Amino acid sequence: QSIVADPGGSIAVTLHQGAPNTSYPVAVRSLPYWVGMVRTDSSGEGSALLRLPAHLTPAVHQVQVLNSVTGEPIATSLFGVKSPAGCAFSAELPDADGDGLLDSCDGDPTDGPMADRDGDAVRNSDDNCATAPNLSQVDADDDGTGDACDAQAGAKPLDSLILGPTISGAPFVPLVPGRLLDTRQPASATVDHKFEAIGARPAGSVTELDVTGRHGVPVDAAAVVLNVTVTAARDPGYVTVWPCGSPMPNASNLNYTAGATIPNTVIAKIGTGGKVCLFTEAAVHLIADINAYYPAGVTAD
Repeated sequence: QSIVADPGGSIAVTLHQGAPNTSYPVAVRSLPYWVGMVRTDSSGEGSALLRLPAHLTPAVHQVQVLNSVTGEPIATSLFGVKSPAGCAFSAELPDADGDGLLDSCDGDPTDGPMADRDGDAVRNSDDNCATAPNLSQVDADDDGTGDACDAQAGAKPLDSLILGPTISGAPFVPLVPGRLLDTRQPASATVDHKFEAIGARPAGSVTELDVTGRHGVPVDAAAVVLNVTVTAARDPGYVTVWPCGSPMPNASNLNYTAGATIPNTVIAKIGTGGKVCLFTEAAVHLIADINAYYPAGVTAD
């Protein structure tokens, strides 16, 4: 059964067969925070009336009841939000291109991850160039952008290289991997609960991440080895990592498509204040784990 709510209205959430006498967070997948809680009774049944934010976009949204420990969804359902101008929601809540906008409200039915904008039989979420036909998906410089869209194809451009310092003089120091950043809400715990559940990074923003003095990285370390992951991106974009206090380079460490979850290993020189900076072109959640560091005394250029 379809549920359609007014902007700023409420939806009723009912959970069956949960753990007895337990509180569960409730999230809307398109929002970077919880919208409420549902608590079960002694039989494991629970319900709650949750008010939706007035700014929630007219679209099909997914409501999730989450495991309070792991943050993983244990139950999901769909609901629609009406457009102030009025949209004809059907019982099936159709969204052919999978962009979260109902077909009746979607100004561009070809821009979602399930559509095939360029007509080359490769859906947008899998297409390394979604604006020009390229069935072969050739990517000569292996930078994540197909040659049909890449002005520097074959030249191994800067954006195909891992941005990091040239290190010499001393071996790196491996660490048991530790989480330094997780913007998701709810998030998995970081090593010291800093940079935890801080919300999706806005488009065009820079996150200054403290790396020294955390998880065994000394304050005078020269560089760090990070595993940087993006998830739940609304639009295609890229991430650039570089030492804070220096100009942002014209390069990228990681390229992503809408809705994708993509990790990459990054070696980054440590900048001012023991920080590395992360630029995100499009709104996205970021996760960063530390794997090793290069000690003081190395040459890091």
